[in-house]
Amino acid sequence: MDKTTVLQSQPMVARILSNALLHDRISHAYLFVGSKAAPKKEMALLMAQSLVCDHPDAQGFACGQCDQCLKIQNHSYADLVDIDPFSAYEKLKANQGASKTKKNDGSTKPKPLAIPRIAKDEIAQLQSFFATSAMERKGWKIYIINGLERMSEEAGNALLKFLEEPKSEKICALLIAESSNNVLSTIVSRCQTIRFQGVSHQVISDRVLESGADDLSALMASYLWRGETMEEWTDSRSVNDALGMVVQLIASDNPHFRETAIKLENDVVLSTGFTKECGKYIFDMLYIIYMLQLKDPTLLNGLTIRLQPKNITRWLLILTQASAKCDGSYYYPLVYEQTISRLAKEL
Repeated sequence: MDKTTVLQSQPMVARILSNALLHDRISHAYLFVGSKAAPKKEMALLMAQSLVCDHPDAQGFACGQCDQCLKIQNHSYADLVDIDPFSAYEKLKANQGASKTKKNDGSTKPKPLAIPRIAKDEIAQLQSFFATSAMERKGWKIYIINGLERMSEEAGNALLKFLEEPKSEKICALLIAESSNNVLSTIVSRCQTIRFQGVSHQVISDRVLESGADDLSALMASYLWRGETMEEWTDSRSVNDALGMVVQLIASDNPHFRETAIKLENDVVLSTGFTKECGKYIFDMLYIIYMLQLKDPTLLNGLTIRLQPKNITRWLLILTQASAKCDGSYYYPLVYEQTISRLAKEL
């Protein structure tokens, strides 16, 4: 997400941080809280850049082009520490193909992964790092910690002590969480909490359209986007498989809905593999389409299977239940087939 989009999507946050930058009233610790889709990490990186930028704009925010800004962007700024369990998780997923576990029948499957927790050792290393003098000429030492909810109790207590006893006036903590309720109250009390608004559907839709995607992809992204880059969204195999299946499902004749759905599932299994993530996207996308049709029958005219309002209501309930099951430990192929059968009965 570029600087302009970040600032325009969060006007109140931008105003608060701009005043701090312009009047040299930088808090020693900020806590950014808001939904997963809100650009909290992007704002943290922009704030880090703004503290060291050689050519800030009229609002005090980074130019994004100078050597200092590029160092932050490339994570080569010597006095920046970025602790991010979500990034670590994505790297584990990317490398998962190299690590398999054997099943009883001799085949392999990926090892189950979990988002790492932030351990006390990481905070201890942070404290040790910040005990030394700054290496960069601006003198600022900055640390970003994303996902405070993933912090162990020992790590939280260690961070609390560090917040209570900063080693320098030019240390800035940029802490990120979805909710302050899941963070130690003693940590919250030592930070300036800044709450992010949800990103509007229109902002996300416009960004997806700018990337070259079609209207349906933009509509789905505006509801389902969870903070990925636009490239990650538009290139996602699960997203694209789900979109392709949904387009064919909503274009199918009602009497052949179940037959079409099972054939599409088999086709995806043979081509790219039908994952639980893909199935969840299918259920969520269908839910969005019929929820919008229920609100305004003309909004998606020509796109959807014709359903009476009472049938749409039943579909929405079935799809909600199916999506929830995808987040659990249910046997996914059975969830899909049962859901398709239930939907077909309501046609």
